[in-house]
Amino acid sequence: MNKLTHNDLINLGLLLGYKCSGGLCRGISGMLMQAILADDEETFWNRVRLIAAHTQDFEALNKKIEQIKKREKVELNHEEIALLEIPAFYEGMELYLNPAKHRDVFNGTYCTQSHLNKIFPVTQSKSLEGSKLSTVLNKAYAFDRPIRMDG
Repeated sequence: MNKLTHNDLINLGLLLGYKCSGGLCRGISGMLMQAILADDEETFWNRVRLIAAHTQDFEALNKKIEQIKKREKVELNHEEIALLEIPAFYEGMELYLNPAKHRDVFNGTYCTQSHLNKIFPVTQSKSLEGSKLSTVLNKAYAFDRPIRMDG
């Protein structure tokens, strides 16, 4: 498997139309934190591996994504859904990084990076619907892992 670098993430983001200007680490950390707290790290790492698999030709990856977006009302297969989740992954990173710039997404309310419980419902994947984000002390830097009571 190809190694994925910080520059790779920036280059793909720029190709997909995201600014990726500083703070990408905070955005990807937010997405990883979300995955950990919702007990769904597998989805996060699958997305990272998918991006890493295309490091040799991000242009071709972008073309595939654009072609899938242009198709009308066609049932998507698992691979196509995974490819369309890459831009959604970048959108999630942007919302964790700069929520204050996207008031429209948060019904006009002002959000900062510490408003995790407002950001999570917008950035969560379909597989996490119904999951609750668990924070300790309501601080952006203090988290705990959800406790499963089923067994």
